[in-house]
This record gives sequence, structure tokens and C-alpha cells, in this order.
Amino acid sequence: MVTGIISLLLISSGLFPTSELLKLRKLDSDLEGHPTPRLNFVDVATGSLGQGLSVGCGMAYCGKVLDKAPYRTYVLMGDGEAMEGNVWEAMTFAGFYKVWKAKKKSFHCFFFFFF
Repeated sequence: MVTGIISLLLISSGLFPTSELLKLRKLDSDLEGHPTPRLNFVDVATGSLGQGLSVGCGMAYCGKVLDKAPYRTYVLMGDGEAMEGNVWEAMTFAGFYKVWKAKKKSFHCFFFFFF
């Protein structure tokens, strides 16, 4: 279900033509499942539960501390993922290095903003 929602968002934002929906979940399609780095707007492939926040924290840290860049990093994850141990480690990292700006909980998803 999430893959379909993400695909609809990508199509409605103009990143893919509507005809691509017919290729949803097919191996030769850009909408085969989870977003992958072969798409020019995806930086990291999804994988194990909980890794997204860790990667997001690392990207936010690099942007803030190393690059001194003004960009924001966004992480969207479900409530089941929040129960993974490395998510809590990432939250500790974000708090210690002050890359955490705000968090909102809505519809059993967590949306994290980092500076």
C-alpha cells in the first residue's frame, strides 16, 4: 500500500507520467517498489526497518556541520519502524549533535525535519 501511495505522489508531482502506474511493482519499472538511487531524486535505497532515520541524521549532520549547507533533510517512517533499536540511537545522535529541529506525529507516521 505504501508503495502505491508513494508512486501516486511521485506521479502527481510530475516526476513520472501517469502511464507509469501500469508498470507499478514490475521489476523493469522505476516504480517497482521501494524508491532506489537509480532515480535522480533518491539519495539512499530503503532497506531494513529503522535505517532511514540513521541515514537522515547522518545527512543532516553533514549538511549542518561539514558542508554548512542550508538544505533540510526529511525522514518519513511508520510507527512500526519507530520500535527498532537503531531509530533510538539515531534520535540520541540527533539530540547530541543538535541536528533535530522538530517532529510531528500524524496518521501513525513520524515526519522528522533536520537542519
